[in-house]
Amino acid sequence: RHDLFQRMATDRLARHIVCSACGLQLAEGLQRGVLGCPVCYDSFTDHLPNVLRGIQPGLRHRGKMPSRDASREQLHMQLQTKRALLRSALKTENYEDAARLRDEIKGLELTLNSGRPIRAEHLMLETLLEKKARWLSGEGPEADIVIESGGTLARNLADLPFPGQASDDELHNVLDRVLGAMEGHDIFRAGQFFMVEHLEPRVVRFLVERRLITPDMERARGPRGVWLSDDQAFSVMVNGRDHVRLQVRSAGFNVDEVWTRLSHADDLLGNVLDFAFHEKYGYLSASVSEVGTGFGLFALAHLAGLAMSNRVLAESEKARESGHRIEGLFGPVSEG
Repeated sequence: RHDLFQRMATDRLARHIVCSACGLQLAEGLQRGVLGCPVCYDSFTDHLPNVLRGIQPGLRHRGKMPSRDASREQLHMQLQTKRALLRSALKTENYEDAARLRDEIKGLELTLNSGRPIRAEHLMLETLLEKKARWLSGEGPEADIVIESGGTLARNLADLPFPGQASDDELHNVLDRVLGAMEGHDIFRAGQFFMVEHLEPRVVRFLVERRLITPDMERARGPRGVWLSDDQAFSVMVNGRDHVRLQVRSAGFNVDEVWTRLSHADDLLGNVLDFAFHEKYGYLSASVSEVGTGFGLFALAHLAGLAMSNRVLAESEKARESGHRIEGLFGPVSEG
């Protein structure tokens, strides 16, 4: 997959094709495998099929569609229009109109974000260490082989650049809107929200190593945060590689529970937030490899038998050919 991106990125034409919204060059996006904003998918639409053929079974999204509240979507459309007018007013130095538009934008944002979960800026590391994670209970289907199963869903707001291209103001905007969308729902009551940028590096590393957040949350810069459920089985990451990444984990091989919880949370947020969705490509992600459903499924399993019979690499190759991946707990599998 990486080789395919590299070959296309060296194409002379790719260096002259630029996203009309965020200014990202097609060559740069292909080289990193990460695009800048939802509009990139339209700006580069003539070239993406060659990339997607190498990493996905089809070129048209088939599956879950956004569920949206029409009245809130109308408010988001008004917000987008007024932000565009504000940028135009500032560019032409029409400060009177700019001041009026700022007030109107604040009013719309207050309407959309009437509340938010409590932010706990200081994470109590000892509390997490003392509390046993539910997915480590040793129970559940096939628990003698499969320690845990889990899944993630990547989502992005339609009217803002992906986090890698966004300004701090835009990242704060994402945080406000996502937290507002979470407010009032029972599934988000038993947990707390933490601003990752305010946590000590050792605490962030602990969250990564316990797999409560993904490594891209540690690498990201700027305003970002994570909501963690009290049982450590559910997390909502904001402004990592994507605007929103939902993660659910369960003891044993329990993929039905994982998908049910993820899909329910996705529906609740999607009723309020206008997620970036393309009729052809599906849900849009910063990573080209995740465009479509934005869904990833994983299982942590004991493969002692394969290791003892030296079959791990062979089975890893079979998995890759079928569109799956076998990795070690701390990285790719190897002969060692």
